[in-house]
Amino acid sequence: MTGASNQNPTPGLSAVPSADAKPEPAPVKKTEVVNYVFKPSGQELVQGKLVYTNKEEGPPWYTRIPQLIGAAILFPFKMLYKLLEIILKTLNLLQTTCLTITFIVVLVVIGLILTVLYKPAFVWNPLKTYLNSDMYVNEINQVDVNALYERISIEGVNEGRAALNDSELTYLIRDFTLLDERLRTHSATNGMVMFMNIDTNERPLWFRVETQKENNKLVVSRVGFGRFDTPNELAGFLNDTVGIIFSIIEQQVTAENYLTFFDQIINETKIDRRLHLSSVELKEGSAVLYFEVDEY
Repeated sequence: MTGASNQNPTPGLSAVPSADAKPEPAPVKKTEVVNYVFKPSGQELVQGKLVYTNKEEGPPWYTRIPQLIGAAILFPFKMLYKLLEIILKTLNLLQTTCLTITFIVVLVVIGLILTVLYKPAFVWNPLKTYLNSDMYVNEINQVDVNALYERISIEGVNEGRAALNDSELTYLIRDFTLLDERLRTHSATNGMVMFMNIDTNERPLWFRVETQKENNKLVVSRVGFGRFDTPNELAGFLNDTVGIIFSIIEQQVTAENYLTFFDQIINETKIDRRLHLSSVELKEGSAVLYFEVDEY
């Protein structure tokens, strides 16, 4: 019968498993967790019994002698290589840094040159304000030079001295140098301060030069724009160079005696011929001229 043949397959032939049948997973092995202590020999003590772990033992120590000798010989060369590597990396970093700094400095210098040459108002005017923000420039009143010389002659003959305020001293120097309101002078204790406007009269940029009497001479002690002043070490160098820009300062610092400068700014044709300058006393806000008077 057909049904019976299907239920009793032919001996020797195995049944083909179905494609959807899944293999049974392997049974999970149970493990027991125990406390153990590692030993340097690679053995461990488990529940009071000495057993071996699966740690592999290395080769005998004497087999590493050639390797140790080679490492000792190569050690100095490895250290030298590491040192050279560090030096090269440092040099590359410095080179990159120097190039970056140089590029930034060049851009700043170019920017300053362009600003000075073309003077764009939106940059130039705030820059001038910033440079002169810490500078006080004294006010100068108008002075009649001829009337001033007449007063000096009268006081010099009668009293042997004549005191000049900042405005009067400034106009004497302006008359001698043919400079206009760009120059202002302030008398200080044992020195003088010159202010030079190196820009327009409407929006000035004042450059200050301070001189001090030392060893019977006037020397430059400080120069700058107020916000930025040069250090005293540089001021000594400027004694010989600042006059290239401002001839009036050059006449002060290159004269053999500080009286030479005052002799130069006094017009001999406008003063009484009997008067000869003997000394000058510099005070805060005034300069006192002392004269010797010839008797005829």
